[in-house]
Parts: sequence; structure tokens; C-alpha cells
Amino acid sequence: MIRMGSAQDIAVTPVIGTILVISIMIAAIGIILAWGIPYMERMREYSEVQNILTQFRNINDVVKEVCREGENTTTIVRVTMREGNIYLDPKGDRIVIFYSTNTSKDYNFSISDLDNYNESIFIKCNQNFQCNATATWLNDSVSYSTTRNIGPSGEWFKFNRNLEGMVEIDLLDNNTGEEIGRIWIFDLGSLCYKLTKRGFYRILVENGAIISSNSPEGGYLEGAYCWKKGKNLAMRIYQLNVDSGVSLSGPATYRFVLKSNKTALRENRNKTTYNLKIQVHGDSREAWYSYFVRDLGFRRDGDTIYLPSYTHTNALTFSLTHFVCDISYGGIG
Repeated sequence: MIRMGSAQDIAVTPVIGTILVISIMIAAIGIILAWGIPYMERMREYSEVQNILTQFRNINDVVKEVCREGENTTTIVRVTMREGNIYLDPKGDRIVIFYSTNTSKDYNFSISDLDNYNESIFIKCNQNFQCNATATWLNDSVSYSTTRNIGPSGEWFKFNRNLEGMVEIDLLDNNTGEEIGRIWIFDLGSLCYKLTKRGFYRILVENGAIISSNSPEGGYLEGAYCWKKGKNLAMRIYQLNVDSGVSLSGPATYRFVLKSNKTALRENRNKTTYNLKIQVHGDSREAWYSYFVRDLGFRRDGDTIYLPSYTHTNALTFSLTHFVCDISYGGIG
């Protein structure tokens, strides 16, 4: 005998079906909210970062072209941004290049305290002698000299103004009157883009290079100009001269004015260069160090990188070209 379902059973079935459909819809909406929307936002951010990266590469090429054209060459570049922030940073990372120049004996010196942007520097040398240090601020040609007895234990050299911007420090052995080394300090300045809505993205135009990063420190570096072949090393410094810091946000097309300010050959095939070392101070230090180690054969020792093998009996031929490009905010449109 077949038992027929009651009217109440028949009424319950659609209700259960409706509940299942609603449950599935709620689960689907939850998946979209928890995964789909964040994914779409990340893809939108990635698209914006790639858009800025392409524009910054073009700007970096224009900076080099303006510098090649000569002093007072001026042009306008534009950046179209949908979200994030753009900064003009007057300091940027600091690069310090130092080396010995007297091959009569081995002068091997090290420096420290140049990350504080003050008027002092600490210098050590493997030789004991009376050292005269003359600092020249290259933007206005002001010079100041100070003398100390130095050796392996080191000594502080204090000048009458902060060591910042662009500074050359010449080191002389007062006992012989001969130059024994040179220090270059360049605050590179930068054009910077940051997007930190859901992750961290940063792109820099700095020193003729593009640095892209998804973390507050380090990053991938491309486009820098340093050349090494055999015992010859050539470096170019592209310094962005920013009058004052600028921070821009919001969707718009922003104009920037580029003007070639100065070009100088700081070292012209100096054939007595040895114990060449570099320090970088700033958020992109690791990106710069990775570049020098990977592409040019430098080695790292703490906060300093150096070229091995080049000593006073096996000197390097070194050239250093310095470009200064003024950059300023020119408005919207």
C-alpha cells in the first residue's frame, strides 16, 4: 500500500529549496566580498603601478636627454595619476664615492657618519700622518679646510657647514704635501610615486635610474649608467635639484619642469685611483648595492661596497661625470 504525502510535507519542500538557494547566494556573496573584490582592487592597483612605471621610464629618459643637450635646456613632462601620491624629494638617497689617489704607498681609508647630514665626518686610515681635509660645496664653490692627525684609530673632521647637497672633500698628506684621496657626496634628489592602499608600491626616478619596490626598503633598479671594462670604470651621477619638497595626490595630470643646470667632468680618466668604495644612505640602499655587486663586480663589507683587486700597485682608471637637472612642479594639466 502506497502512503501518500500530506499537504504539510508538500508545503515544506519549496521552503527548504528556497533556504538552500538563499544559503548558496549568501556563500557566493561572501566569497566575492572576501576574495573577488580584494583581487579586483589589487589588479587595479597593479595596473596603476604599471601605468606610472611606464611614465617614469619616459621621464628618466627625458632627464638624460635634457642633460645631454646642455645647460639651460628646458622641457615639460607630465604624469597622469589615478590614485596614490607623487613626491618631489629634495634629498633622495645619498651616494658617497671615495678612493685613494696616491700610489707612492698604500693609503687605504674608511669613512663613517655621513648618514646624519651634519657638518662632521669620521675618517680612518691604515697610515699615520697629518691629514688636511678641504671640503668644497659644488653648488656655490665655498671651501673650508681642517687638519687632524689620523691613523687606524680614526679622527673626527668637523667643517663649518653641513655636508649636504654636492660636496667634494680632498685629502692631503701634510707631511709630503701630496693629495692622497678624494670623497664625493651627492644627495641625489628624486621623483617618487607611492601607493599604499592595500599593499606597498614605490617607484623612483633617481640618479638616471628607475627603482621599483613593493616594500619600504630595497627594490629593483634599472637604467643606471655605470660602465666597467678591464681596469676602466666610468660613472655618471644624475642629480635632481629640487627647490622644495612637493606632495601631490588625487586623480589628475601633473606637470613638471625639467631644466639642465650643470654638467661637469669631476674625474677625467684618473689613472691613480685605487681602493674605490661606495656608501649609499637611504631607503633604496639595497637596490643600489645589488646593482653594483651584480653588474659591476663590487663586494660588500658592512655598509660599504668596494671594488676588489685595485690597490696602489694595480690602480684603476676612473672617470666621473656629474649632471644636475632642476625639477619643479608646474601645475595641473
